[in-house]
Amino acid sequence: MQIENVTIKPVDDNDMPVHLKPTLKIEFEILDLLPISIIVDAYGDLRINNTIISRISRYNISATDKPIGQDYRNKVPDFLAQGYAELDKESLDFIEKSRDADKYKDVNFSASVTFSVLWRTKDGLFDGYQQHVRELSGESTIIKASDWVNKFVPKLGVGNFLVLEIPFYKDSDNDIIKVALYLLGEAEKAYQGWDAITVFVKCRQVVEKLKQKVYSTLSGNEKEKFDRLVAKGDKGVFGFLSFGIHEDTNNGDDYAHRIVTQQDAEAALYFTKILVKYTAELLNRNMVR
Repeated sequence: MQIENVTIKPVDDNDMPVHLKPTLKIEFEILDLLPISIIVDAYGDLRINNTIISRISRYNISATDKPIGQDYRNKVPDFLAQGYAELDKESLDFIEKSRDADKYKDVNFSASVTFSVLWRTKDGLFDGYQQHVRELSGESTIIKASDWVNKFVPKLGVGNFLVLEIPFYKDSDNDIIKVALYLLGEAEKAYQGWDAITVFVKCRQVVEKLKQKVYSTLSGNEKEKFDRLVAKGDKGVFGFLSFGIHEDTNNGDDYAHRIVTQQDAEAALYFTKILVKYTAELLNRNMVR
């Protein structure tokens, strides 16, 4: 028995029953290399780097229209199967960590399925002997980074973020950009936890770090562009981010009226990501002159 052609996709609104948790649908073909058995049950798990991130359950297995007696070695599947893998916070976090470690930010899944089968006797009857046969998909199922972000994440309901390619130029100062991206990661975690205040705090820290670097590195027209975008006091991106409670300027002022919502936090992330990208490009243009 062998499983092949594994595909993974997010559960959508047409899948029934409705899933309360973020859920993936796993579909695959089954080749019954010893066509003397019948599948009575199946269970398995979904993995990344040989680490189990979820159990696959609720299998639906249906026979194909493969002619009886056809040579099983011709790779025509005997069964089509699908199962569901529910994801929790820990498994979603592990997926993101695996993406961080991947050169292309892709997700590399693999599936392991154990079949419970009844064996057929020589006279065509089943003798009641049940055997458990474990099969591992031969190749990883790769979800490209763009597909994961644009097709999977919205349907899984784990947050919709503005995805930008932040350039790392050979001759630019990448250290400050790395610091900014780390703080943005902390802001995104806070956003997923519905902690809008922390999102504002982390995004404001990003702007302050970028501002220090720009002021010490750039001058003239480019510095003025950055100034006008960020602004000072209660204006521009910096002013918007200062609306949330922040750690370093709480001088007894009454912050009770400063209520920030999840929608405000989402906007803060958008503005800050765009600023990081723009600053990286400014720094690079300055270095290559």
